[in-house]
Amino acid sequence: MKKKFLQTMLLAVLVAAWVPPIAQASMKAPGNCGNNGPSKSKMTNGSSEYDNFRASKDKAVKGIGLSRFSNNEKKLPSAGKNKNYYEFDLGASRSEDRGKHRAVLLVLESAKKRKVESSYYTQNHYASFCLINK
Repeated sequence: MKKKFLQTMLLAVLVAAWVPPIAQASMKAPGNCGNNGPSKSKMTNGSSEYDNFRASKDKAVKGIGLSRFSNNEKKLPSAGKNKNYYEFDLGASRSEDRGKHRAVLLVLESAKKRKVESSYYTQNHYASFCLINK
């Protein structure tokens, strides 16, 4: 009986030691995009992903055409008070569909103004993100 109790306690200590690093790893903020951010190459409509990204920042500040991003997979840091994530299609697909490339912007929404606090890019429909520093 005492041996079983000690084994259970040892297992509990080992699990407790590993849970925090696992949780921290999943909540780590995405790294910088570097040269892997929105493309500056022109698409068939004459704009580029980068042009669309810049337009999305302007729309987010003005509150135009917003589509809330819920961050269900928790791949981005928690939004926090008075902040929301919004997603924007960047049109990387040259077909009629929305494509897989998106900008996700964290917007601070105060009573007086809106401000983009951080910008993220995904080229694989939310499987992974990188931080855009532009």
